[in-house]
This record gives sequence, structure tokens and C-alpha cells, in this order.
Amino acid sequence: MFSGLVRSLKANGTLETIAGVVDPAAPWWPASGEALAVRFSGLVSGMVVDGEGNIFVADQGLNRILKISKQPTTGPRTVTLIAGNKLGPEGSGSQGFTADGVDLNDTTRLDQPGSLAFDLDGRLLFTELGNQRVRRIRDGKLETLVGLGTSLIHNIDLNCHTLYGTPKSVVPVSGASQPCVWPLGGLTVGPDGSVYFGEQVDGAANGILRAVRPTGMLELVVGHVTAAPAQWRGGALATTTNIKQAYNDLFFDGGSLFFGDKLLRQIRRVRPDGIVEEMMGLYYDSVLGGTCRS
Repeated sequence: MFSGLVRSLKANGTLETIAGVVDPAAPWWPASGEALAVRFSGLVSGMVVDGEGNIFVADQGLNRILKISKQPTTGPRTVTLIAGNKLGPEGSGSQGFTADGVDLNDTTRLDQPGSLAFDLDGRLLFTELGNQRVRRIRDGKLETLVGLGTSLIHNIDLNCHTLYGTPKSVVPVSGASQPCVWPLGGLTVGPDGSVYFGEQVDGAANGILRAVRPTGMLELVVGHVTAAPAQWRGGALATTTNIKQAYNDLFFDGGSLFFGDKLLRQIRRVRPDGIVEEMMGLYYDSVLGGTCRS
């Protein structure tokens, strides 16, 4: 993550650098060209591979989304700027906001793109932490799936934060009651096309997982941020189980939703019956002085 390199673990166990350059004197531009000549920041936050073997990378430090080509028969891989500003202060990607419906080009501005995924139609989805949205690239333009540009963590009121006060587990993503989001965690797409993403909801790093359904509704899937008692261990329904930071590791397998909780130091899954199960890692109990328990 911090090396500024994109690397591949080959079948024979060796590491191969496929993109990036380690040279503090190298310029931050151009943002496109031969893969081993394009400089990345040390904050590559998301990565996904399409069906043809091309690798899409979110460079949060430079506010860019880039495409690394599949390995050609001859010649080097190349990098293409997909979204984000090619230049800015000192030549780095300049953060900002680009409205929905605007054509993507090398002056488009993003603000901390994070996790990446493809929807069922092969369109690129990404979280945008700085602009507090989940977005999609459709026909060369940006569109917002959910988010108002205001985060949960700073808006604990019923007009925006749809969980505190009188809890609302399902809300429309558009219209007068649309919700705010703070998509700090992972991103994945379910078998039915639902878009799942992790969020942080308060300053204590408590988290939730929500899903944008094909019906246009935003639904709470995992997490319990209302009044005590807190339920941190597995074995209970997902919507009554507390989680912390569900960063990056978010995927479906066999009908179950798997996620990694960074602060609880576990891999967990939500079974098809809605129960959370602890899959890997000792439970980290911060209440008991930071001990790990089975």
C-alpha cells in the first residue's frame, strides 16, 4: 500500500512489479503511459480486475482512478487515467468534486476514491470518501448511487443520519428523505445486483454495512449503533451485531457475505440465514485492556 507499487504474486511464489516507480524525484505526471513509468502515491486504496484481465486501481493519495492494461503479447503494460485530475499542486492529482452527468476527462476532480467493484453490467463502482458518496461510471459519465456529500459522522440527526433517534433500517436513496453516507469501508456487489459498502458512523469507529438494493432502497445489513446493550460477538442476527471498521475485505461466496473487521481483528461472514459468524482471528476485546479472546 505505501510503496507506490502495484505488484502481483505469481503462481511460482515470486513477486512481480506490474506498475509504479520508486523514485522520489519522479514527477507525479503523466498519469498515463507505460505502467512502470507512471508514479503512484503510497495510498492505493482499492483494486479490481475486469473479465479481460485489466486492473483498475484507486489512488486515494492522488485522487485518481487508473486502468492498468492486461499483459500484452509483446511490449509493456500501460496505464490509462479513467477519472481524476492529471495535474494539480506540484503536479499531483487535485482533489475536488465533479457533478453527476459530466463527461470524464483529465480535468475531472475526485476526492479520495476508495474501494472499487464492478456491477453486474460491468460498470465501475467506487466509494468517494471525501465527497461522501458511492458512485458509478456509466457511459463515460459519473453518477451517484447514494450520498449527499455530507457524512454520517457529522450529522447525527433524523433528516440525514437515518439510524440514530428512531432507527430506520430501509430508506430511499433519492427524494426528500435520502440518506447521508460515510463510505470508509469495502465495496462489493451481490448476486442480485445489490451494492454493499462499509461505513463509519461515529468518532469511536463504530461501523455498519449497508446495501443499495435494485429497488432504489438503502438497507442496513450489518451493524447495531443504537442504544445498549452492545452485541459484539458472533451468533446473533447481523442487524443486532456491532462491528467496527469493515475495511476493504468485502465479498460474497456461497450465498454468504464475508467482511474483515480491522479493529476487531477478525474475518466474519453473514450467513444466508442472517446470522453473523466469526470465521478467522481471535476477537479483540478493547474493553478488557486490548486482549484477544477465542
